[in-house]
Amino acid sequence: MNHKHVRILGASVLLVLLSACANSGFYHKNMMRGQVVKADNNSAVICIGENDGAKLGQLLSAYRIKTVTEVDEGGEVFMKTPVGSIKIVSIIDEHFAKAIVIDGNVKRYDIVELVDKP
Repeated sequence: MNHKHVRILGASVLLVLLSACANSGFYHKNMMRGQVVKADNNSAVICIGENDGAKLGQLLSAYRIKTVTEVDEGGEVFMKTPVGSIKIVSIIDEHFAKAIVIDGNVKRYDIVELVDKP
């Protein structure tokens, strides 16, 4: 088997393992991420719910992704900028939760990720 086939096989195995991890409790408890789908005043609705392991009182950091520069060959460089933090106050369903803004300026389309577990 040549090196190209070995790399493709290795990448395929890694992809399968990572997708299995994405459905595990470990991923949701330690790597929980989602997006702000609605934000007004000091409240937000996020696309993290029961299926993602969302729990009341969890704190999440919020950040915004900005395009910093375009590089050759049509690629782009992105920068992650912290914009605040939120706290889950109610679970809407398996996909969504309500949160309050603890600090910062959290807006629709910002990314949120778990920072601690209650």
